[in-house]
Amino acid sequence: EHLSIENSMWLLIETFTTVGYGDFTPSTLCGRTVAAMTGLVGIFSTALLIAVLTQKLLMNRWEKYVHNFVLDIELAKK
Repeated sequence: EHLSIENSMWLLIETFTTVGYGDFTPSTLCGRTVAAMTGLVGIFSTALLIAVLTQKLLMNRWEKYVHNFVLDIELAKK
């Protein structure tokens, strides 16, 4: 039995986000191949997103210097 378009899209979303509820499974070789590729793309996309966000949240050398300078001034006031 083949999945409907809506169920197929839901399966791809589940697979891409690596949630994998298991309510739908691909039954053909082509479907399994697409699901496997979608899972791999989802894993790499998630890793890339985490790497980019981490890079944006880290302070560069100048920002770290200013941050420590302000902390030193605040501690000196006390």
